[in-house]
Amino acid sequence: MTGSIRAEMLTMVFDCLMNPAGPYQLNLVRTERMNHDGFGTPNDVFDRFFWIVRDVCREQAADGWTPETDAAWTARIESLLAGSR
Repeated sequence: MTGSIRAEMLTMVFDCLMNPAGPYQLNLVRTERMNHDGFGTPNDVFDRFFWIVRDVCREQAADGWTPETDAAWTARIESLLAGSR
């Protein structure tokens, strides 16, 4: 009701994306994928959240979002999602 769960989800997504060398990011995404599956969340819906975060960041960055930035975010998201299946 307070939005704290959504805030925690967003924090986890940013941590996983911005700290690729972190010790637990891939395992966290795997675990959360399984948790969300238990809630009945299809994999494509779970995955979509990462892309939505990227899209919102791209909108906010406007002209500051370069092709290199886009490629880096896309590669990181693809790597996390592929490694979590």
